[in-house]
Amino acid sequence: NVKKPNNDDNDEDEDKDDD
Repeated sequence: NVKKPNNDDNDEDEDKDDD
């Protein structure tokens, strides 16, 4: 998988820590 830039709309990102 290619690492994509961080998107505020992307909550599916495993690196996202909005919880």
